[in-house]
Amino acid sequence: MLFICYPITNVEILKGHKYRLEIPKQTAKTLFRWSGLLRRIYNAALAQRKLAYDLCRKSVSYYDQCKELTEVKEAFPEFKLLPSQAIQEVLGQLDTAYQNFFNGTGGFPNFKRRKDYVGIHFPQFKKESIQRLSKHYGQAELPKIKHVTFRLSRKIKGDVRSCSLVYEGNHWYISFLTKLQNKLPATKLTSIGIDLGCNTSIATSKLIEGCDKFNLPVAAIKKIEEAIANRQRVMAYKKKGSRAWRKSVFHIRKLYHHITCIRRNFIHQVTTKIAETQGYIFGEDLKIKEMTESASGTLENPGTDVARKRGLNRAIQRQGWGLFDVFLGYKSAWKGRIYRHVNPAYSSQTCRRCKHVSSKSRERGSTTFRCQRCDFVDDADINAAHNIEEAGLALIASESGQHYSLRNHLDET
Repeated sequence: MLFICYPITNVEILKGHKYRLEIPKQTAKTLFRWSGLLRRIYNAALAQRKLAYDLCRKSVSYYDQCKELTEVKEAFPEFKLLPSQAIQEVLGQLDTAYQNFFNGTGGFPNFKRRKDYVGIHFPQFKKESIQRLSKHYGQAELPKIKHVTFRLSRKIKGDVRSCSLVYEGNHWYISFLTKLQNKLPATKLTSIGIDLGCNTSIATSKLIEGCDKFNLPVAAIKKIEEAIANRQRVMAYKKKGSRAWRKSVFHIRKLYHHITCIRRNFIHQVTTKIAETQGYIFGEDLKIKEMTESASGTLENPGTDVARKRGLNRAIQRQGWGLFDVFLGYKSAWKGRIYRHVNPAYSSQTCRRCKHVSSKSRERGSTTFRCQRCDFVDDADINAAHNIEEAGLALIASESGQHYSLRNHLDET
């Protein structure tokens, strides 16, 4: 008996549309100046909150700081160049960071560094401000900067709610947040378990377009990482702040952005396939931050096998497990699917046939699982994905007060 999901047929979603800006150098300089001024506003607002609490045990609210903007602009005329929406949005981001800290969902806000480019947000942006110039180019009208041109790589769907300008990989991008209705056909869909790893990036318990293993192009990423290391060695001999040093920074930032694009493209493709074809989706509840902690230790208690752990940490971070979880989470919500996390403990050491648990069934570095009790042989990652699926179905069944077993389905497959 296979667990069946009937997805929601009409889902209201918020979706982002991101495009690369094609702007002259003078406009780019203006955006850089705006970003720097917004960083100053953010840091000053954070310093004010900390000082007020340290001296008077008084909390400064978002509204209190917004009331002072008029005085700030009079004292510092350069802030009059900024759109008021953008300043208020930065103060709102700081207030949200404080709320997340007190709710336990985030850390305490930190000061922005000079190399941190603060995004420029326009929360009251309307779709009427967007014009289509040609098949591949569009134009948006922004406060105090008039028109900016962007590459219209795809159609903007839905009602535009806000607009943001961000700087990534040596280029400025414009992003529109839209609200739309996502209509879905009511069909019967199956469940799936997902195992994440370093040797095999993504393993699934069901075939998706004839494949159950998906691998990030690690060879291409490692080649770019070698180029970054070479650039960094050259940059070490340059005078900091010189023209040659800035040129090296430009190329290194470009290479890092290339790695980001490769990773995001791969994860987008796989998560879209999973969300479109599966009803119940079960993934591992991984503690990535704890898994990638340094093993160096201290001078009094130095760590062991540090080089190997450093390589493992680098391999985990290269895969982008956190990004995969975020992408699959919101795409599942868009499609009306159910996405749940299960405890991954012993999933790679448990036989999916006889349920025997043994660390000897899978040796370190091996891709083969061989059960020590029933001699069942399978791919280690696929076996773990099946165990995750069964654990997820058991979790759903326990919440609904039902009993479910995947044994019959496994015998069929």
